[in-house]
Amino acid sequence: MNNVCKYAVMAFDGRVGSIDDFVVDPNGWRIPLVILDTRHYLSATQVVIPAPRLKGVRVEDREISIDMNKADVSAAPHFDPVRQLEDYLKTST
Repeated sequence: MNNVCKYAVMAFDGRVGSIDDFVVDPNGWRIPLVILDTRHYLSATQVVIPAPRLKGVRVEDREISIDMNKADVSAAPHFDPVRQLEDYLKTST
């Protein structure tokens, strides 16, 4: 996973940040959520989006595309390291 951390994240309408980390569900070892660093592009510092929103990886450009626009990312839940995984899963779409 460290190989894609810091990859640029491209929404439909432009860059929204970079991959900061992944949230791993310990009950099944799946990756349901991705933490984006958005501090240089949006008002939030870090937001959480559902991993299925990641749609394409361009290794040569170090970019990941998502099926969201900037407004969708801005409306995503802000990352809080003490918040429970279940809380994020309830609010993520």
